[in-house]
Amino acid sequence: MPFIEIVKKILGSDGNIKEFFRVLSSRWIIWSDPQRFLANYTFLEGCGIVGPQLALILKRQPNVFLMQESKLRELVSRVSDLGFPLGSKMFAHGIYAVNGLSKETTKKKLDLVCSFGFSEGECLEMFVRAPLLFRASEEKLKFGIDFFLNTVEFKKLLLIHSPWVLMCSMEKRVIPRFKVLQVLKSKRLFNREPSFYIMLQCTEAAFLENFILRFKDDAEELLVAYKGHDLSVEEES
Repeated sequence: MPFIEIVKKILGSDGNIKEFFRVLSSRWIIWSDPQRFLANYTFLEGCGIVGPQLALILKRQPNVFLMQESKLRELVSRVSDLGFPLGSKMFAHGIYAVNGLSKETTKKKLDLVCSFGFSEGECLEMFVRAPLLFRASEEKLKFGIDFFLNTVEFKKLLLIHSPWVLMCSMEKRVIPRFKVLQVLKSKRLFNREPSFYIMLQCTEAAFLENFILRFKDDAEELLVAYKGHDLSVEEES
């Protein structure tokens, strides 16, 4: 009963019944110490992690509520030292991203980004804006930063302010859309070169409509550049 009441309180009225039972059925909850769960819940609230942020941690990483007090305090301290402001909406995302990663691993990720000429402060800002960069592989980070800086020729400031682009799939989103941009430029289909940043932000449907299907005479070639097959196949599917 104590677990049920606390879980209901954390998930709030917006939590659906499936989330509620999924949390209660977690092995972390079943075998947990009620006193530790309550103590960690109280500690996290005291750190300003409340409402949706607290629910996020419970749903994604219920083990955080069952850590030894010293381990939890160390985790919160690490996330704070990385630049995540206590009480901010991003702090819970920082806990989710950093939990389970060693200090050596997080340092390697930061050092890798810094190796492209970003300052330590700029690197930390990028990770605070997109915490899941900590969970991206070093290969993905290295390839992505190199591609955006040297092939796309984005300014460093753009990556600092919008590091989410580094989380996009290079194979399924970034490179195919960049190929379309190259065709658009070569055929001069726009009076003014479209922004690749805007192209990345588009949903699949909006991208197809605005950058491929609107050019009826060139749509097949554009689609081949994007998908690797012709327009008739896309329409049939």
